[in-house]
Amino acid sequence: MKPQYKQPIAESRRIPSLRIAVTGDCNLRCSYCPVNGDNYLLHGRRLLDEKEFSHITLMANETGFRHFSITGGEPLTVPDTTFAVAETISKFQNLGYLRLNTNGLAVKDYADRIKDAGFHLIKISIDSLRTGKYQLPGSKGPAVDYVPNVLEGIEALKKRNIPIRINMVVGKYNTNEIAEMMDFCKVNELELKLFDITYYRDALANDPRFWRDNYFSLVPLSQKLQREFGAPKIVYSVGGFGNPMQVFKPDSLSPIRLRISENSAMYDDRCPSCPDYLCQDGFCNLTLTTEGDLKTCRPEGLDSDLSLVNPHGKLFPDNIIKEKFDRAIALFQEVIEKQRGLEEITESWKSH
Repeated sequence: MKPQYKQPIAESRRIPSLRIAVTGDCNLRCSYCPVNGDNYLLHGRRLLDEKEFSHITLMANETGFRHFSITGGEPLTVPDTTFAVAETISKFQNLGYLRLNTNGLAVKDYADRIKDAGFHLIKISIDSLRTGKYQLPGSKGPAVDYVPNVLEGIEALKKRNIPIRINMVVGKYNTNEIAEMMDFCKVNELELKLFDITYYRDALANDPRFWRDNYFSLVPLSQKLQREFGAPKIVYSVGGFGNPMQVFKPDSLSPIRLRISENSAMYDDRCPSCPDYLCQDGFCNLTLTTEGDLKTCRPEGLDSDLSLVNPHGKLFPDNIIKEKFDRAIALFQEVIEKQRGLEEITESWKSH
C-alpha cells in the first residue's frame, strides 16, 4: 500500500485548506495541546450541530475551498457528526482532499465507516510506540496504556488500503524514540511527519515551563537526514502557507516530513499587535470552530470579525457566510513570510 505523496493542487487564488473542528473534547490530555484542540479556546456558546457544519462546508466549497480536514479535539468522540460532515465533503465535484486528524484510539472501531467516508488520508498522532510509555511526562490524562488500541487501528486501516500518515510531536522526553518510529513507518509503508512542540499560552500543561523545558530543535535531525538521503523537497500547506516543510524520500513508500517551526512563518501587518506574536505557525490554514467562528491562526489571535453565527447563536444567511469566507481568503493573501529564529520567537513573547 502506497500513501498519497503529492503536493496539493496549486490554487491561483491562494486559498488555504479548511480545518473543521467538530468538537473541543478529547479522550486524551496531551500537555502540549491547547485546552480545546484546534478550537484553541471555546467560550461557552452554543455548539454547531452536524447539519450546520455540513452546510458551512458547502458554503466554503462554493466560495472556492477544495481541501478539508476534520479535526477536534478528537473527532471520533463525535462519530455521527464527523461522518455526516465527511459525507457532505466527499460529494464535492472539485474536491482536492478530505482528511481526518485523530489520535487513533477509536480507529479500529470505525475502520469500515472511515473507508466508506472516502477519506484520502488518515493522520494518526502517536508520540511513542512503547507499551506503557505513551503517557508522556506532564500529561494531564490517566495513566492508561492505549498503544495497542492505536496499533490495532493502524492495522485495520492498512487492511482496507486507507493511506495513513503518522504524526509525532518530538520533545526532549521522546527524542530517543525517533529512529524507532522511523523504522516502524518504513516497515509498515507509512508516511511520517515529525513536529517540534508548539507553544500555546493555554496549553493543557498549564505551565509555561513545559514548552521551555521540553522543546527540542529538529534542525540537527534535518542535517542528519540530508547527509543520509540528500536535499529535501520543500513544501508548504495548501495555498503556499504555513512553515516550509522538509520532505525526505528514503524510498517511495515511507517519506519523512519535518515541521521545523523555528525557520519561518507567515504574518500580516496586524500580527505584531497580537500577544502571541511571533507565534510558531503564523497563518497556516483556516479553522472552523465548533462554535461557528473562522480562525486564521491557531492561538486566540486577533479578532477579524469572522464569526458565522449571529449574537443569538444562529447561522448568518448564506451570502454573509460566503462574504466571511472571502474575507478570510483576503487576509491569507495579504500575509508575507518572515524568517526568524527560535531566540527571536521567545523574546517576542516576553515583550507582550
